[in-house]
Amino acid sequence: MKNTISQSNSFRNITYSKTPTMKKMLHLSSFVAVFLPIAVTAQIPFSNQTTLLPTTTFHSGNAIGVCDMNGDGKDDIIRASQNTTMYIEYQGTSNGTFTESSFTNTFGSPWGMCIGDVDNNGKNDVLWGNNGSTRILVADNMATSYTGTNVTTATGAGSIFVQGANFAPVTPDHFIDAFVCNDVAMSHIYVNNNGTGWTFDQSLMPLATFPTSDNSGNYASIWTDINNDGLIDLYITHCRQNVSNSSDARRINQVFLNNGNGTFTQDVTNTSNLRLGAQSWSTAWGDVDNDGDMDAFVLNYDVNSNMMLNDGSGVFTDVTSTCGIAPTDTYFGMNATFHDFDNDGNLDLLISGTEHYLYTGNGDGTFNLQANPFVYNTNKITSHAVGDLNDDGFLDVYASYCNIYNSPSSRNDRLWMNGSIAAGNTNHWIKFDLVGGAANGFSSLNGIGAIVKIYGAFGIQVREVRSGEAYGTQNSFEMHFGLGQNTGIDSVTIQWPSGIVDKMLALPADQNITVNEGAFPLSTNGIASATLNAQVYPNPMNDVGAIRIDNFAAFGLNTLALRIYDMQGRVVYTEENLTRSIIPLDAANYPAGLYFYEIVQDEKRLVTGKFISE
Repeated sequence: MKNTISQSNSFRNITYSKTPTMKKMLHLSSFVAVFLPIAVTAQIPFSNQTTLLPTTTFHSGNAIGVCDMNGDGKDDIIRASQNTTMYIEYQGTSNGTFTESSFTNTFGSPWGMCIGDVDNNGKNDVLWGNNGSTRILVADNMATSYTGTNVTTATGAGSIFVQGANFAPVTPDHFIDAFVCNDVAMSHIYVNNNGTGWTFDQSLMPLATFPTSDNSGNYASIWTDINNDGLIDLYITHCRQNVSNSSDARRINQVFLNNGNGTFTQDVTNTSNLRLGAQSWSTAWGDVDNDGDMDAFVLNYDVNSNMMLNDGSGVFTDVTSTCGIAPTDTYFGMNATFHDFDNDGNLDLLISGTEHYLYTGNGDGTFNLQANPFVYNTNKITSHAVGDLNDDGFLDVYASYCNIYNSPSSRNDRLWMNGSIAAGNTNHWIKFDLVGGAANGFSSLNGIGAIVKIYGAFGIQVREVRSGEAYGTQNSFEMHFGLGQNTGIDSVTIQWPSGIVDKMLALPADQNITVNEGAFPLSTNGIASATLNAQVYPNPMNDVGAIRIDNFAAFGLNTLALRIYDMQGRVVYTEENLTRSIIPLDAANYPAGLYFYEIVQDEKRLVTGKFISE
């Protein structure tokens, strides 16, 4: 069920247009959300539904994807035969049906891929990378044909051994650029020339390793808000085979922080604690403890993997020993991603490689191993891509059983459909499809790099629109949130790469909402005398909460200070030189009562507010 929301003069007048079978109109002015405790299901059932696909015998490599390719709002499957042909399985208008198209083009034996609309025409394009070059296949306005370009050759970039890849807003405009990991040398940046071509430019980021090396070993890259300032940063997972020294720069993962002005700073002093020197294959990013910031699971194969919790400012603590995830050094793990498969409001972890494991999250940074839900003889999922492939609100998995590392095997791909509804799971959900303005001052049409946060009785949940995850795979652009037994959310904020922030209030569950950039403005960038906004969620607070500062990036890091006072005017908390836009609150530190806060810049009070601790 997809709803397109239009705005009149106030939130009170927003109307939800339901599908024809649901003729009743829901108005925010009369909607009252009912919040109940979150329910947790013990087991997530998946069933093999590969027969739903027109071609059931297919052998993919590692590079597979799930994404809406034709702009109809439904997730499709993207897969490739080696060297010559891309196949798209389009989800039909009736749940459980697919149609297939194939597109012949030379793109080599792909190691990694990512998806995005490079020319903002409403039809997604595909980057394929192999040992030698990067190729981008661009769809026409009807998505009936694709034109392939070898951008490595066209830009004079020189040979590249592609691993992971992303489309991302490297440059601050409304066209997405391409970032491509290079196994044997420095990674490549291809700047999008307004959808008409590409320019190779490695100078846009300080990509050189520290200490100095040949800059190789770039295996997986992901664009995520590492330090919780509302800006999308970059994390490169490193592996350099046959290099045994964990202090070798070719093995040390790299952190690049977005300065908000088109430049990036590499964390060479390891302030983040993320410069890990294991042989890492990919890193999953998600908020595993529901505190509003991104945490990381670094998948290693020579030593145990690392579960890293974010303190809210981009400093991470290793909690591997207590997180409940079994050691990973007894098998070869390639891909790891976070998703909420049972819609309980907590992120789950799917790992694949020479073994596959599904861990369900408890919402506090700990996990429980599930019995194998993907039974296919003794075969193990090597690569996976995730999205809602029957539009029922529960996430499904497309799986490849390729050989390590990327070559197809004799084992067929499988479509694993989530059978939670049939098994009696009544948990609710909400999804958001973002549409960027695709014009000067706005974001790209996909909204790649946008950060979506929802608030409610459950606390905070956060998702990001990403192109390319894990070790060269693509997951859905739909921002999916499980809600447990909650029948709605208090609010949602969407921070776009452009700096525009949209906010919507009191949304019912179990719907897919399309949001156009700037339709529900809370703040925008590009204002000479920027206005600061701050709010506390939830308010009143009876467990945990947070102060969220909107338009934080317009003021810059280390320029603001936060102070919190009790009713007697005593300062109970202060944080100078703020580097984060969300400041967690723990009710244990605030006895029941009324509190006041202020945010100042050079002792000038910019905003004040109050909250209640119960």
